[in-house]
Amino acid sequence: MGATNCPETPRQKMIGMMYLFYTALLALNVSNEVIEAFIYVNESLQTTAINYREKSVQVYNEISVAYNQQPDKFEYQWKKAKEIHSASDSLYGFIEDIKLAVIRYSNGDDTTNSITYVKKQDDINAAKEIMTAEMGQKLGWQLEQEVIKYRELLLGVVSDTSGSGKFLKNSINAALATEPRKDKYDDSAKPWPETLTAGMPLVATYALLTKLQSDLRNIETDMYSYLIGDAERLDIKISELEALVAAPGAVMPGSRFYGRVFIGAKDTTMTPKIWVTYDGEPFYDSTKVNGKWEFSKNPNKKYHLLKLDDTGAGEIDTTFGASGSFGGLAVYESNLGEIIRPFKHKYSVGSSSGAITPTKMMVLYAGLDNPIQFAASGGADSRPVLRGPHIIRQVGNTAIVKPPASAVGSTITLTVDAVGEDGTTTRGDSQSFRVLAVPPPKIAFDVFGDGAELPLEWVINRKLEADAPDDFVFEGATYNVVSFTVRIAIPGAKPELIQVNGNSIASDPSAANRVRSIARSGTAVQFAMVNINSSSGLIPNRAGVTIIIQ
Repeated sequence: MGATNCPETPRQKMIGMMYLFYTALLALNVSNEVIEAFIYVNESLQTTAINYREKSVQVYNEISVAYNQQPDKFEYQWKKAKEIHSASDSLYGFIEDIKLAVIRYSNGDDTTNSITYVKKQDDINAAKEIMTAEMGQKLGWQLEQEVIKYRELLLGVVSDTSGSGKFLKNSINAALATEPRKDKYDDSAKPWPETLTAGMPLVATYALLTKLQSDLRNIETDMYSYLIGDAERLDIKISELEALVAAPGAVMPGSRFYGRVFIGAKDTTMTPKIWVTYDGEPFYDSTKVNGKWEFSKNPNKKYHLLKLDDTGAGEIDTTFGASGSFGGLAVYESNLGEIIRPFKHKYSVGSSSGAITPTKMMVLYAGLDNPIQFAASGGADSRPVLRGPHIIRQVGNTAIVKPPASAVGSTITLTVDAVGEDGTTTRGDSQSFRVLAVPPPKIAFDVFGDGAELPLEWVINRKLEADAPDDFVFEGATYNVVSFTVRIAIPGAKPELIQVNGNSIASDPSAANRVRSIARSGTAVQFAMVNINSSSGLIPNRAGVTIIIQ
């Protein structure tokens, strides 16, 4: 404070020290406006985390329902979903514990449960003492290890390295990044835990931890959606394959017997081999391995390889003089290995009863024309008649059954009768059918698939298309996209989510303008949460495609 040639007095030195101390206090002081801004941001992030949680629970429950309906198909997806669910809740809870530890340390009590009630929200020491200080609890360093462990768990589940899988991996690495970071004031990078506390008021660290919780819930939801899509990429679209027999249940003595044996819900790219024996039961050997039945030929039986017709069904064309039965094995080569399914069928010669093909996979699809073949025998002058709900027409021994969308999930029963020329009716067999919705469609962006690179205006004006899966054998299934969500990745910020009504971004002008304002060359535009009207009703929240802006 004094000149070099005029030594300072003790009083001047004291005044100088007080001035420097006051200046330091002013530098450390954080304005009320900044504190209030951080509190507002924290509340917004907490609301976002709650919303993401609701979505994650919804998709998680979809996997649970799918597993309960088709455990073989969704066993891996359900196992991984439970593992991710447990790890997500554990990490979320650990972050919450750190937040409580920090604010309680600052307040000097064990009861504070919200940043709102902290006395000194601009405290710059509390977070550091709890999270990174050498003599503290070092919870920040523990958090770094837990985030790394959680990130590696998620990356290990994503096997797809292109399209949606590549996009998801990038999202995981961005949201859960723990690399050392530089700021514009430092030449050297700080460890990630220190970037959460260094030089920050308590309220800022609290908000950053809440953001990490929000990002965690968002990634958790994306992981569940990926697992559902992963199951649908399998070549086999159902968990159970049954060998079906289409044949009359009764024939007159000496008359010719004609029937077909085929695989239900088959994949048209795979051709089965069907072996049949007429040597009596057992028609095949069966062994239970790891809780599942495996089937093979019986060495004491003589088998015949059936000729396949144009539809891939094995043809039985022979004569029977007396009632009996036959059976065998249908062998199906798939990407999952060799699948073998047994079949057997009883027939009666001279019986007056009717028959409908007996099988565990007798299903009807709501909103479609389902062809049913049937036969009955009550005498030389009788004709078969099928009775039951939703029959719209029948000619000869073929009928078309068309259940409405409201019948999905129900069971209907059809009965075949033999009706003579004089009106005499002989009651035949009955068969129950489950009414199912048509399967989820394949989704493409116009003619472009996942990962295509297109100009921005193409992306805005082209339509999102939904079509029947290639392996769905029924004709007439219709699918129409009615709405979807556009998800745009923004470096260093939360992804932008834009709700669109219609089948293109252009159908919603406000959405189109928003996409134009934020999409740039190299931006990934994901079409997600696609809602589709189908022949069997609404199919909600389907995974779409990801397009890269040129």
